[in-house]
Amino acid sequence: KAVTRKDVLEYHHKFFVPKNAVLMVVGRVDRAAFRKQAVQLLGQPTVWSGEVPRFDHRNTTDKRLPKPKAGTVLVVDRPGLTQAEVRMGFKAPLVTAPEHYALAVANALLGEYFNSRLNLLIRDKLGLTYGITSAFAYNKDLAVFTIGAATRNEAVGKLIGKTLDVLKDLKKGPIPADEVRMAKEYLVGGFPLSVSTLGSVAARWLSGYVFDLGTGYLNEFVPKVGAVTPEQVMAAVSKDIKPEQLIVVVAGDAAEIGKSLGEAGIPYVKASVKQLL
Repeated sequence: KAVTRKDVLEYHHKFFVPKNAVLMVVGRVDRAAFRKQAVQLLGQPTVWSGEVPRFDHRNTTDKRLPKPKAGTVLVVDRPGLTQAEVRMGFKAPLVTAPEHYALAVANALLGEYFNSRLNLLIRDKLGLTYGITSAFAYNKDLAVFTIGAATRNEAVGKLIGKTLDVLKDLKKGPIPADEVRMAKEYLVGGFPLSVSTLGSVAARWLSGYVFDLGTGYLNEFVPKVGAVTPEQVMAAVSKDIKPEQLIVVVAGDAAEIGKSLGEAGIPYVKASVKQLL
């Protein structure tokens, strides 16, 4: 609420500059003619100018908040809610890591589709949630691995405990070749839909450019996923999947969730919504 029009304008002038921007066009375009037009429209200093901004990477986390740590759940209290949202995660290797595609396969078989390990146990066998998913998210200087699910307040402790069991079992291995093959088929089969529009092609090219992944990034997904072996998946899991570093945050009725966590022997700390705001 404290943001003013002046703040917005200053932010725009500082960060929306040519040297901090990429213009990407995908489609049936005459490259030479378009480049000429772009330079004429945008290339004059009087039209658009500015230097590369300096970024402030200082940690601005509010010190009043309880700092979650591995092994202890942070419960954000929302009194009266009958369902809780559970998020778990830890830092992961950057998208440029050599084991990137092996980790993509590992994530698929862990929690990306309905026949994944997490869904087969947490959803189908135990009935603790309608769906549980895992994913890697990538930024320029940070990558995170997350698991997300919703469940009844009284089932939070069991869901967290069983999820940890699945992660530990995956890390212990071995991972069957058939399971790796199924995950690879899922990833390869779904890739064409993810780049089926000009917009999605442009977005993938842009990601490759921003992360400095090379000109082959758009077309390398299928062959590189196809080349992943069970041994590579196991090696990536052993190196990068770290249940002992898992940070867990739950939003819901703290009184009910606390009972569930207590029954499961899981320690927790509580935060209010006011603290988050």
